[in-house]
Amino acid sequence: MRDYAQVRHEGRVTAQVAGEALRLFQVDDEGLDRVDREILTLILEKFDGGPVGLSTLAVAIGEEPDTIEDVYEPYLLQRGFLKRTPRGRVLTRLGYRHCGGTPRDEGGGCSNDGDRHGALEIRAATMSMLLHICCGPCATATVDHWRVRGVDVVGFFFNPNIHPLLEFRRRLTGVRELAGQVALQVSEDLTYDPAWWFEEVGSRGEIRCRACIAMRLERTAREAAGSGHQAFGTTLAISPWQDHEAIMDAGKAAAGRHGVQFVYEDLRGLYRASRSLSKNLGLYRQKYCGCLLSEWERYR
Repeated sequence: MRDYAQVRHEGRVTAQVAGEALRLFQVDDEGLDRVDREILTLILEKFDGGPVGLSTLAVAIGEEPDTIEDVYEPYLLQRGFLKRTPRGRVLTRLGYRHCGGTPRDEGGGCSNDGDRHGALEIRAATMSMLLHICCGPCATATVDHWRVRGVDVVGFFFNPNIHPLLEFRRRLTGVRELAGQVALQVSEDLTYDPAWWFEEVGSRGEIRCRACIAMRLERTAREAAGSGHQAFGTTLAISPWQDHEAIMDAGKAAAGRHGVQFVYEDLRGLYRASRSLSKNLGLYRQKYCGCLLSEWERYR
């Protein structure tokens, strides 16, 4: 402010000069600068108003976690736009309104309801969920997403669609490495028989991908029911390359057969964050979905 006045107005600071300086530095009437507003808007539009974990928020906004916590959050907390909870950062009523949204308890919710169609209600405050994990990168932001919502997440690796064998092992190693870094329990079904997979799934033409998703979610639902979990979900929900209608259809069908809840949210808004997180964690990041046919489609 003083520097602006010195350069533009010979050092005189008046209300008009102050207003000019604030507009130049993109500070609004509430004292929020560009990054403050980006944080609030991101929580509203990408995370339905929260809660969202600090690490996920940092990657999504492109700032270091310490910078958000030490530089930006104190003012947002002081002014009542944001609050910290055990499950993560959450917008307050003032935060919603500053971003042009409507608080949930006033009949609103997120401004991107269309992006989260098909989300199923979490029926327990501390739900135990078996999460089908397709790979380490997709699990990064997904696990954090559910944990900050109070869900007790256990991973499950079952992916007989990943070919060839060395690729299967690379992705399995990536999941194990992530589990060690984020203290995630992961159970494994290491069934691997490409001939069987192609007979059951790979020869089904245009519905190949739907059949593959259904196979993996069916196995996950059976495992969830047998191990006492209340629900199951999948990291496939974070991928913009997956058929989300197929995920919802297969999940609901498997849930009905095995008597467990299928929990789905469209997490494609977290995909970029998951890629950044996996890079920071040094995880293997694959270039194609899994089967040899998908590899051929990717590189042909």
